Amino acid sequence: MKRSAWIAFTAAVSLGALWGCSGSDSASTLQEPGAGGAAGTGGGSGAAGNAGSATGGAAGNAGGATGGAAGNAGGAAGGAAGAAGGAAGGATGGAAGTGGAADWWPNAYDPNGTATVKSGEHNAGKDCLSCHTGQGEAPRWLFAGTIYDTSGTTPVAHAEVAVKDPTGFYSAFSGTNGNFWVPFTGTPVDWANAQVRARNSNGEVMMGGVAAAGCNSCHSASMPIKAP
Repeated sequence: MKRSAWIAFTAAVSLGALWGCSGSDSASTLQEPGAGGAAGTGGGSGAAGNAGSATGGAAGNAGGATGGAAGNAGGAAGGAAGAAGGAAGGATGGAAGTGGAADWWPNAYDPNGTATVKSGEHNAGKDCLSCHTGQGEAPRWLFAGTIYDTSGTTPVAHAEVAVKDPTGFYSAFSGTNGNFWVPFTGTPVDWANAQVRARNSNGEVMMGGVAAAGCNSCHSASMPIKAP
């Protein structure tokens, strides 16, 4: 073979090998970007999933906020209702409390009530228990005295004077001269723990100070027992 023909043959073989390798490499290179593209599609799906999660999260937060606001509103309404109920209960209890005076007396006031002796007998304003001790002819009284009007000078009839101690309740109406008395029945009053009240058609008063069986021993002309 001539030298020129050999050179041409060698060049042709080299060129064919070169193009074959290049084609194979090119095909491999094109496949890999294609696979990458598919992966890119998957990335897009991931982005959509993230967007969905974000949307769901936002919706959940909004729902939670709405539920919380509703709960707070319900709690406030319940608290207001409870406060109103408490106020109503307190007002009712207070109204019931005003019946305390009626509870102290076992019966309603009788404006026609009077002493067993309407005139009240004698010695108005004197210490009844200086005689009525049961030691002489005068019967023993549990307590006794004389009651006057608000001026302290005019005797009052039909006033009810009562004593209440831990074991009993005793009352008497006054006569026309203001005298009142309760017969002794065997048990003296526990004066250290007794309450004394008087009432008439005008209302009632509570007596202060240290009570004693002989009311007029303290309630003399300078400090008479006064009806309402």
